[in-house]
Amino acid sequence: PRRPQIDFSVLDDQQHKGEDSARTWIVPIEDQTSFAFKEMSIRRGAHLSLFNHSDGTLYNVRVAKTSGDKTGMMHVGPSQILHVSQPPESPDLMWSLLVYPGGQLEMSEHLEVKDMTLILEGDLLGAQNLTIGHGGKLILRPQTNATWDSTRYVRFRTVIIEGDGELSVESDETGLFLSGQMLHVHSG
Repeated sequence: PRRPQIDFSVLDDQQHKGEDSARTWIVPIEDQTSFAFKEMSIRRGAHLSLFNHSDGTLYNVRVAKTSGDKTGMMHVGPSQILHVSQPPESPDLMWSLLVYPGGQLEMSEHLEVKDMTLILEGDLLGAQNLTIGHGGKLILRPQTNATWDSTRYVRFRTVIIEGDGELSVESDETGLFLSGQMLHVHSG
């Protein structure tokens, strides 16, 4: 825009929270609550969000395959469920994700976070084996449910942190509990 209404220089991935006008929106038509995409491509630092009506409607977005250059970000807001069905031979996401409190991300059993960022303030369903690879960053924040109580337990079967991968917990002094059967840290 010629006269931006927002100072874009102050925005970063941690401050979006729906307060900016610099992203593309998927807007439901009338009573539409489900969306299905064979492929979703987010590139060149773009941000994509689903517009939420404030009436508590639950929205489902299904993506069969992700593509992109790993610089874009998908926002999953409250009362939204993003189902991603990555092919088993390519379980890594091609764009970053920010799952807000009340939002849900549903993945296949094995999830790879490489050269992208996954910020979890909401729920992650399905993924039991997590690999954080080169340039990958997983940020865990306390989940907040409908009563605004904090859920401090995160459960996985296996977590593998490879070289230049990062697992970060952003919490208050009480922290988060990460429980699972196996944790491998390859370097650090």
